[in-house]
Amino acid sequence: MSSITNITKIKYIRILDKVYTVTDISMSDMTITAMEQEVALCNVPGDEVFDFLELDEFQIKICSRRQPAQIINLAEWKQNKAKEIVISS
Repeated sequence: MSSITNITKIKYIRILDKVYTVTDISMSDMTITAMEQEVALCNVPGDEVFDFLELDEFQIKICSRRQPAQIINLAEWKQNKAKEIVISS
């Protein structure tokens, strides 16, 4: 569970080396929707950027300009990454 105390501060989500602009936060659905933008990490306030690993209680929808929205279920993502690491070891 995340230790975020003020959900309204989430303006950007960082996933690996990309920054996405948050367009919607739904507490009833526990989802965050973010749009792919040309935003450099150095151009946004640090207290408004959250790593997606900090938001593990939310499902995150990423809207890309090229593809339909993707929903990231963090629990499944972690489980798949753990399997990949075990397989490659």
